[in-house]
Amino acid sequence: MFRVIGIPVALLLCASTGPAQTFSEVSGLRGVDYLVEVTTSYGSGVLLADLDGDDDLDMVALGDLGGPGLFENVGNAFFVEHPSIPLASGAAGIASALSAADYDGDGDRDLLITVWEGPNSLFRNDGNFTFTDVSAVAGLDDDGIGMGSTWGDYDGDGWLDLYVSNRSGTTLSGGGQDFQPNRLYRNLGDGTFEERAVLETVDAGIAPTLQATFVDLDRDGDVELYLANDKGSYSNCMSWRNQLWDNQNGSLVEISSTSGTDVCVDSMTITLGDVNQDGLLDIYTTNTPEGNALMVQDPNGHFREVAGAYGVLVNQLSWGAVLIDYDLDQDQDLYVCNATSFNMMFRNEPTLPWPQVAFALGLADISVSYCVAQGDLDDDGDVDMILSSDDTRLKVLINNAATGNSLQVRPIGAWPNYDAIGATILVEAGGVTQVRAVAAGSAYKSQHELRQTYGLGGHTSADRIEIIWPGGEMRELFDYPAGSWLAIPDGLLGDFNRDGILNHRDARRLKGCLSAATFEPGCECFDFDGDADVDVLDAIEFGLRRGGATRVPAASGGGVIP
Repeated sequence: MFRVIGIPVALLLCASTGPAQTFSEVSGLRGVDYLVEVTTSYGSGVLLADLDGDDDLDMVALGDLGGPGLFENVGNAFFVEHPSIPLASGAAGIASALSAADYDGDGDRDLLITVWEGPNSLFRNDGNFTFTDVSAVAGLDDDGIGMGSTWGDYDGDGWLDLYVSNRSGTTLSGGGQDFQPNRLYRNLGDGTFEERAVLETVDAGIAPTLQATFVDLDRDGDVELYLANDKGSYSNCMSWRNQLWDNQNGSLVEISSTSGTDVCVDSMTITLGDVNQDGLLDIYTTNTPEGNALMVQDPNGHFREVAGAYGVLVNQLSWGAVLIDYDLDQDQDLYVCNATSFNMMFRNEPTLPWPQVAFALGLADISVSYCVAQGDLDDDGDVDMILSSDDTRLKVLINNAATGNSLQVRPIGAWPNYDAIGATILVEAGGVTQVRAVAAGSAYKSQHELRQTYGLGGHTSADRIEIIWPGGEMRELFDYPAGSWLAIPDGLLGDFNRDGILNHRDARRLKGCLSAATFEPGCECFDFDGDADVDVLDAIEFGLRRGGATRVPAASGGGVIP
């Protein structure tokens, strides 16, 4: 895999390397020794994100009584542990869930830790694995029974807002019950947030919410809000159902019933993916032994529950789950964490039901598993996982089972949402369409890598890539081959060094790309017409944009306004 230090690596086609058919648990060999010993908050979150800006995945884990575990990836999934960070001042609760997003628009990812029976903690990323607790200043240190959190720009002002789930109605350790509702924090762009859940009618009352996610389900450039609520029941739905709010020009309007997403289960997680390769996002949510739910979306935005037909009911007490294309064959497979049985991996097949293959892959973990996060830890083009289970050490699961080629897309957005959270990416190859959502906080108490991995099977290029940016702007790219890159959206194209202005330094790099015999890593930012090369037409467009580009004030964190 190519790597360009200091350049936002975004799209890479690469071939799988290992012919073996199993995942390998390598935590001890790779410098990760972290005991998940907390057992009273329904699991401890895990997170995969590039926290130090070196273009590989670092890890954060919760559950050790000594505090959160911070693990720096020093290359090829070898890790060095950094000193832990304390929770918000005075917090007496248990660290529960994790998410990461660039809330202040300074180009790095900050950490949000929700707390079970205590105030939540926001840590500003100051670089080099140092973090500052800004919970109180930001106005995010509310307490409650903290569960999952999710980031997204629901009001369309460019700043990432935050939704925090509280498991309302939980019995407290000291007696009594906690009925804190969910929170919606609108980012004011000055380092502070305004709580607006009741005002926007998305607080969910006293529903016991375990996970929420902001995601663009209808591909219109804004994010919807979906909640996984506990304590529902297929057999006697007298309590809570899952809830979906459609985003209508920044106003959130509930459409749970009309969309078919209002399943009545003990809903634990929200797992997003495209199970039937139709270019539409589907939703999987876990449950008690009554059976998990798989909701497949149709072109009209309605969801149909089909878990039984797909063979993924599981019928165990399930928690986290993830849809990944582990074998890179152009479809997403399903991994499910179970507390009452071994974990399961269902291989996506054209003929239903899907077969369960966890034992063959070395993934049938028998511990009480809650949380899982996926990402390419060793930068070899396939998807690895980290797994958190009670009373065991954190597991690092390296993928040796992939046999196909892959396409990895990491869109870079304009300031202040540099990670383009809320974007949707479609990839077409050989007549197969796949879709992914760039979501920060869509796993049970956890967060996956923001870069998206697409299996291409035997294909060596993507016929077409479509990116729908937050706000609705769409960009197409064609025929990107192995080793090619896409770095930044139209508003920042041409800014090779990302200093916020198109100048002579960028022009020098453009000249090098024009004269190169092949399309080189880093030249993707000059591919204005998206045809996988840099030619005279791109140079003309650079000249036109250079004349009209203006720098965003330095206090804003950079970026370019065309």
